[in-house]
This record gives sequence, C-alpha cells and structure tokens, in this order.
Amino acid sequence: MDEQQGNQPTPPTEPTPTPPRPEDLEISQVNASAGLVEDTSRETETNPNPTIFMAPSHRNRNLLIAAIALVLLIAIGMALWMLLKPATKESAVSKPDTSKTDASQVAVTKVPKATAESVTTTVHSSLDKDMKSTYPTLAITASDKDSTPPANGPSYKVTGANYYVASSDAYTLNIDKSSKPSANIDTEFTKAIIAKIEPILLTNGYAKTDSLNSFTEYQSDNTICTVTTFSAEPITLSCSDKATYKVASDTILPFADAYIIGNGTANDATNQVFSMPDVKNSATAGYKTASINLSSRDGFGGAAYLFYQKGSDKWQFFTGTQSILPCTDYKTLDQRAAFSSDQCGGNGDVITTVQAYYKLKS
Repeated sequence: MDEQQGNQPTPPTEPTPTPPRPEDLEISQVNASAGLVEDTSRETETNPNPTIFMAPSHRNRNLLIAAIALVLLIAIGMALWMLLKPATKESAVSKPDTSKTDASQVAVTKVPKATAESVTTTVHSSLDKDMKSTYPTLAITASDKDSTPPANGPSYKVTGANYYVASSDAYTLNIDKSSKPSANIDTEFTKAIIAKIEPILLTNGYAKTDSLNSFTEYQSDNTICTVTTFSAEPITLSCSDKATYKVASDTILPFADAYIIGNGTANDATNQVFSMPDVKNSATAGYKTASINLSSRDGFGGAAYLFYQKGSDKWQFFTGTQSILPCTDYKTLDQRAAFSSDQCGGNGDVITTVQAYYKLKS
C-alpha cells in the first residue's frame, strides 16, 4: 500500500503568484498616466485566462476625442452663422414693408401728370393706331402756338378771378373722317372718336368738370382740355397747361374791371371769355386803345370790345362792336381823342374818320 501510494504521481502544484514589486507599480502608474498600454503578452503566456479590462488611458482618450469633436461642431456652427447672418440682414432690409405706404413706391406706380402737349400726343398716337383700320381716310391735324393760325386753348377761370380767359399757348387736334369731309355729320364716327379720347384723359388723371352745348370739359391738377360734342365735325381736342393762364388773367384784370364798371353790374363778366388785348398807341399823343374779343363759354356770340386809356389812368371801357360805329357814338372828348383815326359812319352813311367828323386838330 505504501509502495502503491508512493508510486502515485504527485499532482502539479499551482505556482504562487509573485506580489508586484513597488518599483513595478510605479512604472505602471507612470505608463497609465501617459496613456500607454502595458504589454500583457507575457501574462498571456503564463496565464491562459487573463483578466480583460479597459485601461484608464483608453477612457481618457475617448473623452478627449469627444471633446475635440464637440469643439469642432461648435466652431463649424459659429462659422456658418457668421456667414449667413449678413445675407439674412440684407434680405430683411431689402424686403418691402407692406404694412406702411412708401411715397417713393407710390410715385413709381402712379400715372405721371400729363401736360397739354403730352396728352394730345398720346391721343394722336392712339387714334392713328386703333382707328385707321375702321376709318382708313382718318385725317388728324395738330396745331400749337407756333402754327398758322395758332391753336386756341380752352377757356379757364384762374382762382380768385370772376372771368374766363383763353390761352394761345395751346395744343389742339382736329379730327376728321376724311381730309375731304362731307357736309353731313357722321355721328357714328364722332361718337367713336369721343369714346376713344375720353378714357385716355381719365386714365391720365383728368376728371369731367363741365358739359356745355358745344363741348365737354376735363381737368387735371395742372391741365385743362375740352372735346367738342358728337354733333359737330371735326371733333376738336384742345388742351392747355393751367400755368399759362396766370399771365393772361393778370393782363386781362384791368380790362375786366373796366368792362364790369362800364356795364354797371358785377356779374356781366362771370361767364365771359376774354382774349388777350390788342393794345396800340393812339394817333393822339398820350392815349392808347385796346381791342379784346369777348364771347360766351360755349363759343356763341362774340364781338370786339374797345377800351381806351389816357396817360397812366385806368383803362376805360368804350363799347362792343362787330362793324363800323356811327360817328355819333364817340361822345366824350377822351373817346374822340383816343379813337381819332378810327373810321366811323357820318351823315348819310358816309365813311369818314372820327378826327375828320369832329374836325379835331391833328
């Protein structure tokens, strides 16, 4: 038994692990803090089942990488924000504010103020373009202040005046169905022309302000136009700028005052249209005479009205006439002196002069 027991093989004994030396622990700690991984290959050779663990250096490195990535993302975000910020600001500035009315924007879309010249030019072009297909023989004659004869403008009452004046600074269009118009009025043609003209005026800032027997009046802030009615041919469009009437109205004022005083009523001139005066020096030294055409607003009537002035005195109204006056109509010495060279009808309808009739000294 003892032999058998003595012959049995002795089981291998587990090697007792050697405790780490202090110098080895110091080296491991230094390696860990430096982020180095200890070589465990020897341990694997001696220990078939080594304990697997992540070294503290691995965790520190991952945290460092995550921190760097976060910083990079923040930096990229800031760069993109700085890049896009100016564009956003610019677009906000350039974007129109629809909550407020901008005067410059309104001015761009507003119809420009038409002048007398521009509106007649626009009408002329439109008629040429749109009406000649229907009326191939359409004839349009344009005239202005430099034409022969010059254009006649609409009558207009300047603010503060109680009389109308006409303007020779005008632009007109005479519109015929043909250059050789018939004696008969084609109302279908005249109505078609008026129907074409009116919308052009209205879209250019004009409003219908009066309607008389012979014409319809349209006014804008700075211009006045009249269009003759369909019962007359040719159709006439006449326009003048209101600013041109101020000089005429101021010139007419002393004659309008004289006319009102001479007729004994302040209402006589209300609907009268005064033309510009034709002023001349009298044959008698120190006197002047003037002739003015007066007519009603609708163009009916009309006559030459005579005025005279002695020295620097106020103008005096004499009379209105459409023919040679009888010599006996010159009643006062000033009238005879001012119109001394005018013809008049003497005894037996003999034509003579005021000077000869009254035997005035020259």
